[in-house]
Amino acid sequence: MFQSTALAVKTSLDPNSPVHSLAQQGTGLLQAYSAVNYKTIVTPSILNLNDTTYGQYTHKIYLAQSTGGSQRYTISHVPSATILTINVKEPYATPPITSSYASVRFSSTSITVPGNLASIISPTFVTVTFTPPANLNPTYAVYSGQIKFKCEACDETLVVSYMGVLGGMKNMKVIDNTNYC
Repeated sequence: MFQSTALAVKTSLDPNSPVHSLAQQGTGLLQAYSAVNYKTIVTPSILNLNDTTYGQYTHKIYLAQSTGGSQRYTISHVPSATILTINVKEPYATPPITSSYASVRFSSTSITVPGNLASIISPTFVTVTFTPPANLNPTYAVYSGQIKFKCEACDETLVVSYMGVLGGMKNMKVIDNTNYC
């Protein structure tokens, strides 16, 4: 519950600035009150998209609640800053960020979660399909964001964070054998 009720942090105080990458902030600021008091649960709370070579781009996200009446949630995508981790030959000292984001498709833009025990036994789900960011040199850029589920009537906002890497990690140079002498 702590991950799915976290509040994402922006890269600056500018309201138009992007959200920090999942690699930098995790799922966001802990919202203990929300984690304890929300009636709806979401699973999984994080999606690992893997790298481009072994990408897993389609996932099901399940929502359930055991008390109260049925609740309607609107579903949206909150992209976060993409981090460029390696230039042509070496890592960046301070990795730059870019506004090239993954695109996300939902099987539905809203979902109604029944408020009874049957919801726990057979949870409601939405299918989410990701497309990695385009127009980036695939040098292990880390892209991430959140899928947001917002219920206006019950004043709950749940998130499922995701992260992926452009490029094949299998081919990544791990040991630097450059001769600087």
